[in-house]
Amino acid sequence: GSPIVYWMSSAQLKLFDQPKISNYGHAGVGLQTGDNGKFIRYWFEVNAADASLAGDDYNPSCTWYRCNKGGDYRKWFGNGLEVVLWKENGAALKANVPSAVIRNESLYFQPCVTWSRITSGSISFRHISGGFIHNDASCFVVGNGHSENLNLLAYLNSPLRAIVLESINPTLNLLPGQVNETPYLSAHISGVDQLIGSARDDWNSYEISWDFLNHPLMNPLLRRATLKATYLALRAHWRERTQEMQRLEQANNRIFIDAYGLQDELTPEVAPNQI
Repeated sequence: GSPIVYWMSSAQLKLFDQPKISNYGHAGVGLQTGDNGKFIRYWFEVNAADASLAGDDYNPSCTWYRCNKGGDYRKWFGNGLEVVLWKENGAALKANVPSAVIRNESLYFQPCVTWSRITSGSISFRHISGGFIHNDASCFVVGNGHSENLNLLAYLNSPLRAIVLESINPTLNLLPGQVNETPYLSAHISGVDQLIGSARDDWNSYEISWDFLNHPLMNPLLRRATLKATYLALRAHWRERTQEMQRLEQANNRIFIDAYGLQDELTPEVAPNQI
């Protein structure tokens, strides 16, 4: 019943001596509605007054709630597009059982690390501050505290994840049970909040975000005498932000690699298109 990983070095095998992630949080998968056409909408398809698009707690006056439904490759933050009908604590959905399957309800609305359950390429992990209900297209792990969530996010987005997760689960479907059984690797990392913040700013610069305010070209701090000059200033601004995110991520990768003696086996570099 145990996987065979004959290609691993002794340093890599030692990673599996560490405590499991289940000791530092709980991984789970979200609900199945049984009828997404009825119970799930894009946030811009519903009346904003009936939707809970801010705050981390359950708001009994709302009908629609933010829904964590996976999405494309994106690290640190983003992919919030859908809302789910959860009026009166999901009374209508619960009335749709057994077509609907309500999973891990006690973990809704909590800060967590999330990923898309099925991917066609590299997997990416994102932070959710709270206020979300999870759909079965996404999985998540609720850490025991904020520091555990930040460490999990940096670790699962690092090269070490490929050793402990993808080497023993080389499939397109990453399930919470596999993550619960994965070693919890920790290190003295920094800058994760900044990475989340930069990714949030990027996501919110698009009109599909419910926190979109105005087009980045309208930012008064970047405004120049001409449209061309303003555009060039905006490009320079985002190039600097991307380079800073790359620097922070690579610094944390290096800390993880050094902490577990993998300097001769892994490199901390991150390609710009993988940030």
